[in-house]
Amino acid sequence: MKPLSPHVSVLMPVYNAAPYLETAIQSILNQTFGDFELVILDDGSTDGSIDVAVRFAALDSRIVLLEPESSNRGEPVVRSRLLEAARGEYIAWMDADDCCSPSRLSVQVEYLDRNKDIDAVGTAIVVADSDLRTLRTERFPSDPAALAEDPHLCTASLMLRSESAKAIGRLRDAFFPGGGDLEWVMRFCDHYKITNLDNPLYTYRKHPYSYSVYFAPIRRLLMIAFFAMRERRAGRPDPILSLDFDRNLHFLRDEYFLKAPGLTVRERTDALKMPLKGTVPLISVLVPFQDDHKHFDAAIASIAKQQFQNIEIVIFDNGSRFPLKREDPSLANVDRPLVIERTDAPIGEAEMCRRLVDIASGAFVIWHSPTNHSREDRIESQLFYMLEHPDCVAVGTGINTVETSILDAVTSTDFNEDALATGRLEGVPFTFMVKRETLLQSEVFDDPNEPVLQTGSH
Repeated sequence: MKPLSPHVSVLMPVYNAAPYLETAIQSILNQTFGDFELVILDDGSTDGSIDVAVRFAALDSRIVLLEPESSNRGEPVVRSRLLEAARGEYIAWMDADDCCSPSRLSVQVEYLDRNKDIDAVGTAIVVADSDLRTLRTERFPSDPAALAEDPHLCTASLMLRSESAKAIGRLRDAFFPGGGDLEWVMRFCDHYKITNLDNPLYTYRKHPYSYSVYFAPIRRLLMIAFFAMRERRAGRPDPILSLDFDRNLHFLRDEYFLKAPGLTVRERTDALKMPLKGTVPLISVLVPFQDDHKHFDAAIASIAKQQFQNIEIVIFDNGSRFPLKREDPSLANVDRPLVIERTDAPIGEAEMCRRLVDIASGAFVIWHSPTNHSREDRIESQLFYMLEHPDCVAVGTGINTVETSILDAVTSTDFNEDALATGRLEGVPFTFMVKRETLLQSEVFDDPNEPVLQTGSH
């Protein structure tokens, strides 16, 4: 018979985890601490996960199967149902594609039994590949005060006092793409103390399916979660409660984070870093090209390797004798949105630049030489500056001058922060990030004889 009141409720949300679920369940059944229930809820899996769970439930009475969802409802619904169903004095999370040490529950129970002022305890984790081969060990801070400000931990490794956990309530629906467990922990830290053990008692499996299409939305939601945490603790209303969220994620579009009152510039930049699926890239990298094949592959590679990935690459082939093609080796492996337009005969520089700006779709444009190289943090650094200085319409950078085939600087040049201090542009136009709206409204391309992209030319 199942115990009327198990000491620990282990809560396992399941969604399409059939290849890993048996290992996850078995690692709980193998615990040296036996007074637990394993509560499993399937979130509309289509890969036979429920069959694995049913088979184990028939063999061990400590397994409780909740009525599965008929379709995929998402993390907030499933984790909230599990929390409500838990009967134990303590609650432990367990992901369906991971596993844990046989001593995990006993060590965490013993810690919470001894430390009545602590309401939740996580553990260090072993990060493993899909075959559970160890990649590294990660340890997290143990100071409750530090964790209250930045809950740097593995939520799946947590054990919590049930009374405290249930007082926090449900996970929030806006976090249906993911990240709701961490936002819930932030609310937990508003009221309760949390710590981590150095013991690596939990194994986090890093496999191809652990990278969700929701990576960008989760990143953006967590930036909002940190903002909301600051607002609550300052005694102001929680902004998450007023989010007009929708399943199409319109509430997470770039436009919100470009202004987002309350978020720091760092949070806004980090939120915008990854492109939101189905939306226009924030930044267009404009590359004029005319038979510049010699160093073109290195230039394109430096764009593709940018830390800031919410970009498109727009190339205008200005009547090259040997035209660029999407299947060219220099472009074949580019995994950013790529637009190539060309003319059969060369046109003037001003007209070429106008065409590039017209083709671009980003709110910001960056000029990029087809023969030069950008540091991997270039775009992120320039956008950070633009967000920090909202009245600024353009920002360039200093440059390194290098030998033809070597990227070690021979000379470095910095420019005046006020680029127009001398009454003319001071800097290298190819280094500038510009608000696209400003270019569309300017007269910079009106004179067909004016060289637009030559150093310090206008």
